[in-house]
Amino acid sequence: MTSNTPNGHLGDDEHLAVLGYEGKFDRSMSLWANFALGFTYLSPLVGVYSLLALALSTGGPPSIWWIVIVACGQLLVSLVFGEIVSQYPIHGGIYPWARRLWGRRYAWLAAWVYIWAMIVTITSVAEFGSGFVTSLLGIELTPEATLFTALGLLLLALAINFSGTKWLARIARIGLAAELIGVIGLGLYLLIFQRKHDFSVFFDTMGTAGDGSYLPVFLASALAGLFLFYGFEACGDVAEEVSDPARRIPRAMMMTIFVGAVSALFSFGGYVLAAPNLEDIVSGKVTDPIPSILDATLGPVGAKLFLIIAILAFISCVLSLQAAASRLLYSFARDGMLPGHTWLSKVSERSKVPTNALIVACTVPALICVLIYFNNGILVAVTSFAILGIYLAFQMVVFASLRQRFRGGSPPGRSASEGPARRSTWWPSRTGSSRCTSWRSRARPVTSSRTTWCSSASRSCSSPAWSTCSSRAPTTSRTRPRATRSRSRRRSADAPERSRRSRATRGYAEGPGAFRSGAFGVSAPGRATAS
Repeated sequence: MTSNTPNGHLGDDEHLAVLGYEGKFDRSMSLWANFALGFTYLSPLVGVYSLLALALSTGGPPSIWWIVIVACGQLLVSLVFGEIVSQYPIHGGIYPWARRLWGRRYAWLAAWVYIWAMIVTITSVAEFGSGFVTSLLGIELTPEATLFTALGLLLLALAINFSGTKWLARIARIGLAAELIGVIGLGLYLLIFQRKHDFSVFFDTMGTAGDGSYLPVFLASALAGLFLFYGFEACGDVAEEVSDPARRIPRAMMMTIFVGAVSALFSFGGYVLAAPNLEDIVSGKVTDPIPSILDATLGPVGAKLFLIIAILAFISCVLSLQAAASRLLYSFARDGMLPGHTWLSKVSERSKVPTNALIVACTVPALICVLIYFNNGILVAVTSFAILGIYLAFQMVVFASLRQRFRGGSPPGRSASEGPARRSTWWPSRTGSSRCTSWRSRARPVTSSRTTWCSSASRSCSSPAWSTCSSRAPTTSRTRPRATRSRSRRRSADAPERSRRSRATRGYAEGPGAFRSGAFGVSAPGRATAS
């Protein structure tokens, strides 16, 4: 989409060009496909199956409330991410957001933490999924079977990702349907027809605290919710493949949290209430309770059908994880921040996907699977690192956004076509000849270049600020700081265009003023068309 949109804003690829990048991807992903990608990454089925036994043996049935607690917290995080992606709909998510909110070094650190957390998450999901595949095929779950099954899942996801964005969206929608059937459908069936316990069991610790306080035990069971609620950020990792990303991605993120929370509650609650041997699960005598619950409630045939649905969900989850990790690697390499960045930033002309980054996103998890084969005890450590790394990267972006607020950054609030933006905590500095009102942020730009490209394509502002055009009368040079006046005299006529190209190559942050009219009613002077 390169043409101007009817509402007076620039098209998606033109917005991307303003941010300094060229659109190389097919924008074939709709709102529902983007939501399906985030939901299958979050995957309540995978999360509940993987950690149900651990959560119950640690904190008992009350550990279900961590799903509600973490969902509320992550919903707030998704609001922050949605506001940021409305300004910067760029591939990679965490990395470009952190870079434009703080700087290159801060973004480098956040991206490395997030990359490794995503890679080990791919590994852990492939390892957990091997149990479903072996159960369906009737193969004994040995270390060799786990290794080869996990490698098969990784290679299958890689082949699908190589086919392009359209196939990625199709498989993500299939995975979404499988998740909803296997989580909400099965959960409702267990709650209505197979319930063996009262709802009061969710307030019964069942002796997990021993003779001491239950609070430390309850805190230790937080993994039940923490492992579930990340993945919604994947909606922003593929921003350059979504049509109208500034509006659709924030909505997809919030939908992922809402639907994921409801699905996880139905699934977790259904398994607990339908468990015929709940006391043995809580005591730790049963380490893999879900197969026995399914056999007792669905019978052999029903259990097999559920395994097929679960395998589809695991394949879709690995697929979404690989896609998100590859886009982050591509975005990181495109800015020259990785060794071998030229090779990693290549995009296939046929399928329009970063094939080399996909190869890395498959190869490194495969190597970790081999390490787990030789030392099976590190799987828990790998899963724990994935959770810690993901949440640390999240909070780094949230902290950077909060820092911008404290330093005076805030959305202008109205588009240029609707009149001058509100001042809020910004302060204006008007230039003479270009008739532009600059909204200066106290934050220092990423690049050394101080000339800002104005929101109207035919105008430019010679001030070290993020700018939006207005119809206000120009003022004399005396209203500007002396340093700004001296720099303006030294600039040549082509300085604004040269400075814009410089920012494009360095990943210049267009700044907090570059908001687009998006899901939160925020507008983008940076995307307004020329009057």
